[in-house]
Amino acid sequence: MKHIRMIVSSGPMKKIAKEKLKGHWFEAAAIFLLWIILGEGAYSYIREEFKFTAYTASVDYYWNMSPLQIITLVVVGIAIFLVSGALSVGAMRYVLNLVRDENPKFTDLFYGFTCYWRSFKQYFFYNLIIALPVIVVFSVAIIISVAISQRVDSMLMTFMILFIIILLVWVVYAIVMTFSLFFKFFVIADDRFQYNGAIDSLKTCASMMKGNKAHLFGVAISFIGWYILASIPTFVVSMLVSPLDPAQSLILTTLVTIICTSFVMVYAYTTFAVYYRILRGELKIDIVDDMPEELI
Repeated sequence: MKHIRMIVSSGPMKKIAKEKLKGHWFEAAAIFLLWIILGEGAYSYIREEFKFTAYTASVDYYWNMSPLQIITLVVVGIAIFLVSGALSVGAMRYVLNLVRDENPKFTDLFYGFTCYWRSFKQYFFYNLIIALPVIVVFSVAIIISVAISQRVDSMLMTFMILFIIILLVWVVYAIVMTFSLFFKFFVIADDRFQYNGAIDSLKTCASMMKGNKAHLFGVAISFIGWYILASIPTFVVSMLVSPLDPAQSLILTTLVTIICTSFVMVYAYTTFAVYYRILRGELKIDIVDDMPEELI
């Protein structure tokens, strides 16, 4: 596949995305709503059920959890992990069909389950690539801090300094890898992509994004305003329902948040689908008059 260096601004791609979304906004939002709620909704349930907050996230808190809480936490976590890849592929399948005018439908969300093993491997290896380096380096940091420290207090200080440095490095690494492998689920959802295994497909994603990561980051950043706008209804609702029971307040604010966010995500990912088509050589946009030209 010929490598394409992106020079098109986000404006023309957003224009195409909005055109393709005409008549599909609510269906697409429903798909993304379900995609979000299976993750965020389950997380909110666990947080309320276990009264889990940043202040209770301690070793003592975990030791004091009941067997039922532990089992529920593990089962829900595993379930989310097992279905996340397939649902992500399904959501990308929908927006791809949408921008290609190939009869997008609600059942596209479940397409990833028809190629479940591919979807799961893609999700697993991606998370492994993101998480493994920090686990290894974090372990090394513990060993180093113990080796160079003579007292407990100095060991703690050394470890904290190393931890902050490692955390900052990992954040940069995670951002770079996220955009390098951004289209990981698109290639699984794409019938036109020749799949030769999870590792090969991830390499292809990285190859497509050579020299384009900063450009795609800029396109992603351009949606921040919409996400901020989508958070306003949540703020208003949280003020109105604050006198209610905490559980009811949590459910209402979470529901409003994911509904508003789903519309922004639909807009963003449809734009990313247009971006993907350009990278694949299917679509060309004239940077002078913003007119798209179908190549495939």
